[in-house]
Amino acid sequence: MKEFDRLLKVIKKLHSPSGCPWDKAQTADDYKRYLLEEAYELVDGMQHKNIRVIKEELGDLFLILATITFHFNKNKKFTLTDVLRIINEKLIWRHPHVFSSRKLATKEEVLEHWIKAKAKRKKRKTIKERLPLSSPSLLMAELFLKERGYLGKKTRRSEEQRISKRLVSLAREMEAAKESKAKEKLTSDIIFELCKLSYINNIELETLLRHRVFEEAEKVPY
Repeated sequence: MKEFDRLLKVIKKLHSPSGCPWDKAQTADDYKRYLLEEAYELVDGMQHKNIRVIKEELGDLFLILATITFHFNKNKKFTLTDVLRIINEKLIWRHPHVFSSRKLATKEEVLEHWIKAKAKRKKRKTIKERLPLSSPSLLMAELFLKERGYLGKKTRRSEEQRISKRLVSLAREMEAAKESKAKEKLTSDIIFELCKLSYINNIELETLLRHRVFEEAEKVPY
């Protein structure tokens, strides 16, 4: 692709002896924070359906991913070809119902195949090994509940009333608690029950809370 090849040439030029002092000073590790920043900006653009922002932030993400790959390639760890080969092989391996004779008729069957096959291939023993431990905690809880659901231990809508009662009970215990450790434990229990409630109702708690904070922040002038 012409423009992608052009991007790779620009990145190489920026990191050459005659390139940019700032770019040359960066390492692959430096781009971890930029990656998260740009990913959240892309999410915001998609949330507001702002096509201009979506295009720009996708470009920023392509730049960061290509630059991280450039650094690993420069240090002779792997190349962009290696990265693309892995994802191509992974896509084919994950879709035997498309690229082989395996029959998976519904999206639920596909998801179950993905989860179990991936766990077996990576020799995972618990769901903890699947979770991205650097992710925000609310997102991590959502991923845990989804993964557990794929394995047949789904928190179901019929449990909504029980969870609501549990939240009321925890709130009363919180009001009566005296020690800070007890309050910490009760707070974590409340948050986790709220995560279950959000999961049942297909609500992205991470996104929801972010929007609520923005709403409240607009009400507070300096």
